[in-house]
Amino acid sequence: MFYGALNEMEDATCWNIEKIEKKYKIWVAQYSGEVYPQKDKPDYQGETSAWQYTNKGHVNGVSGNVDMVVCYFKKKEAAAKNPSAEPETAKAPLTDEEKLYTAVNEQVTAKELTNLRTAATTKSDIVVALKNGEVVTRIGVGKNGWSKLQYNGKTVYAITSYLTTDLEANQTTQMQGQQKDIVEGHEFTPKSDRVTAKEYVNLRLLPTTDSESVGQLKSGEFLERTAVSNKGWSRLIYNGQTVYAKTSLLSNEVVEQTTPSTPPTDSDGYTSVDEQVTAKDATNLRTKPTTGEGSEVVHKLQRGEYVKRIGVHTNGWSKLEYNGQIVYAVSSYLITEQVESPEQPAE
Repeated sequence: MFYGALNEMEDATCWNIEKIEKKYKIWVAQYSGEVYPQKDKPDYQGETSAWQYTNKGHVNGVSGNVDMVVCYFKKKEAAAKNPSAEPETAKAPLTDEEKLYTAVNEQVTAKELTNLRTAATTKSDIVVALKNGEVVTRIGVGKNGWSKLQYNGKTVYAITSYLTTDLEANQTTQMQGQQKDIVEGHEFTPKSDRVTAKEYVNLRLLPTTDSESVGQLKSGEFLERTAVSNKGWSRLIYNGQTVYAKTSLLSNEVVEQTTPSTPPTDSDGYTSVDEQVTAKDATNLRTKPTTGEGSEVVHKLQRGEYVKRIGVHTNGWSKLEYNGQIVYAVSSYLITEQVESPEQPAE
């Protein structure tokens, strides 16, 4: 199952939810004014398999508040036991990790200084920083962009693209020798400037939308860019870490500085505009710029139905006028003119 908050699922810059729905059941977390069973399902537009409707539930025998979830499916009946199976021949099913990692047995070193971690995530603890020339045994290569390694009798993890089986070469020498800088099939060319997001953009460990997101860059926040690829990705430095983002969703600092004038900004942080917008697809108009508790859906704006936009904010929301009322909608779900086909959601 794929679990996430409703506002993240509605934000195309967070997740490619249409792609995720094809592979996983959807578990939505939304705390609205009405909870189950007064309200049957969350406001999620797609098929929902589970709804976490409150974090203030109570269960006998448990002190404090607990999350409460309603599921819309039943567990399938277990398959019958295999009467002919014997202990010598019966094999245990593969674990999720065994399915994820392809077993290997090879010696690797770091291209540069690379962290070895307790789990395949940058949020896990660092065991040691592996230097170029120091050798460890790799025992698995994962589809998630991580390698499983053995270090001092412990199982640790490192980002695959930061490792090499060439134990003789030094990364600095390789670069000086004009070796191509290729990551996940992208050939990168050095670049040195500072960029921000046009609106929002995910920062990922590898230049692919399937890679883990380690942060999000917002408009007005700048990062150092060190390289660009031939397939539309940029390499950035984020909290001392190398990350990647879609180049088309970035803006160069110079462009921002040469803007002739700064539009007036309201006290609530919205930059004033005066334009007609419609929905890329059916989009909720809300009483507050949030999908959380206390924000009610006033109207579902349909494609081709226009309202007046009077403000935009760097938080990703637009301020609109609808039937004499101030309402809000996610900016990435709106367009200023009708197009022939719906735009693809941004990464």
